[in-house]
Amino acid sequence: MSITDYDKQKHGYLKWFVATLATGVATGACTLLVLYPLDFVRTRLANDMIFKLGATQEFSGIIDVFRKTIASDGFLGLYRGYSSAVFQIAVYRACYFILSDTVKPMAAAYFPGSKVAWYTLAYGVTITSGLISYPFDTVSRRMIMATGTNESLKYKSSIQAFSHILWEEGILPLFLGAATNILRSIAAAHILNEHEIFDILRALLMQ
Repeated sequence: MSITDYDKQKHGYLKWFVATLATGVATGACTLLVLYPLDFVRTRLANDMIFKLGATQEFSGIIDVFRKTIASDGFLGLYRGYSSAVFQIAVYRACYFILSDTVKPMAAAYFPGSKVAWYTLAYGVTITSGLISYPFDTVSRRMIMATGTNESLKYKSSIQAFSHILWEEGILPLFLGAATNILRSIAAAHILNEHEIFDILRALLMQ
């Protein structure tokens, strides 16, 4: 039986949840395997521009990032923080599925037929899932920025990086930039599209 053939009612919630989560994480991990080096380069170039504006910048362009990273850390250096990024996908999807299955009955019971309530709860689920999983994105970014520097000794693994940030800096730095990332997640999830916005506005006017 294919992993996608599991049905919530037929096979039970736990089997459905595990199968759905595994499918989502595997798909995300495979996609990330291709795109992660590009995200790596984007992060390095963006920080190079921000922190070295007016000074001698470390990289001259995309090819230069690839060349210097491979020279200092090897090809796998382009995947520093990859495991943390995959774990972020797993945590986000797990939270999203659990919260969605929790709030859907509530929306149906307390706000029957209300699209405003439905989309409000959808936003809440997306934002909460994004917040819970965001620290793993921070860890991934930190490991990317530590590539080729002495800081890389502090971040040999995702677990070590997470522990170092938590104990040395506290919990708040793990959530820096979370608001921007949440907005991006909402857009990526297609919650904010013109048809849904139209439906929300129409529902508000009709109430």
